[in-house]
Amino acid sequence: MKIVLRLLVVLLVILSGVALFLGIRLFEQREQLKARINLLEQSTADLSKQIETEKAPDVAMRRLPTVNVDIRDIKHYYLIDKTTGTPQEIIDTKTGKKVYVSDGPGTMKPVLKSLLEKAKLQTDTLDETRMAVTDLRDSLKKSQDKVHSLLAKIKGLETDIENLREEGDRLKEEITELKATVSTKDEEILGLKKQIEDHKAKITKQEEQMFVQKNTMIALEKRNADLQDKIRRLEAERGITGTTVHDIAHGLKGSVIEVNPEWSFVVIKMNPDTKLAHDITLILRRDGQLVGKIKILRIKPEQNLAIAEILWPWLRLPIQKGDVIEYLGE
Repeated sequence: MKIVLRLLVVLLVILSGVALFLGIRLFEQREQLKARINLLEQSTADLSKQIETEKAPDVAMRRLPTVNVDIRDIKHYYLIDKTTGTPQEIIDTKTGKKVYVSDGPGTMKPVLKSLLEKAKLQTDTLDETRMAVTDLRDSLKKSQDKVHSLLAKIKGLETDIENLREEGDRLKEEITELKATVSTKDEEILGLKKQIEDHKAKITKQEEQMFVQKNTMIALEKRNADLQDKIRRLEAERGITGTTVHDIAHGLKGSVIEVNPEWSFVVIKMNPDTKLAHDITLILRRDGQLVGKIKILRIKPEQNLAIAEILWPWLRLPIQKGDVIEYLGE
């Protein structure tokens, strides 16, 4: 019996020592946990001073109000009953057991949840700001590239300006030389003006002579026209016309072999067996285009030739050798 008691005493002493050791370890861990909790509470309160209560409408705005969590608001994990001062209990619907309430006014959960939401809001704002800064950096890079390009162009323009200045100096020297030349030419011009005046007097005299000659020429042309009419009448009386106008068929009659615009007539090479008559009007064409009209003056059937007057009002193109002649009727 004594042995059993001794064994029990020894066992109790051992268990007491173990319990004391575990108690000391538990106390150390408890103190460490309290220190950690105090540090987390203080850090949470300090962190809340850096978190804004609302999203800034403009990223450039500063000094917005912060959350500023009070340490007393995060002291209790459970909801404390104000009358008893102990944590409130509720029945868990799933297990049917009593559990302490960890959410509600006076607990740290809604405070930390609100702080987390505002921190997320500030983080979103920070992301947007980063994106805006990235876009701004890209825009700035492009602007810098443009500035460098413009600087290179400006440098080139400065070189061009310097070249233009040198060219301007050279032109000034040339202008000075030209002014001296102009002064010399002015003297020559005065001499030439005097000569021009003399020539004008001579031209006036010549114009008077030309006026007299022109009147004489008009009279001669009228006389020539009268003679041509007489020739045509004589040829008609002698039967040289070849046929009457009513006997002439429509169509191609020949081509131009000679043009004399100064005397206003053309020479026609008639096709074989072609019949023409004096004073009839023929059409001139070239590559299907209308050139103008002519009027028969004289006919030489034995040579297949005819002479025609150019009707200037109907002329569309200058008459050339080879232009074909058609008769379309009067």
